[in-house]
Amino acid sequence: MYDLVVEIERKGMRDIMDTVSKIRSIKGVIDTITNLVADFEMDVHGAPL
Repeated sequence: MYDLVVEIERKGMRDIMDTVSKIRSIKGVIDTITNLVADFEMDVHGAPL
């Protein structure tokens, strides 16, 4: 069971981890679970754009 679900969108992993660290530092936050989802487009040959 979760008390809160937050969706964030950032350009890079460093930005994501900085944001997660800020959330974890909030008084009263006991534990966090971080799930990453990557969304990107590929060209017809399978290479990322």
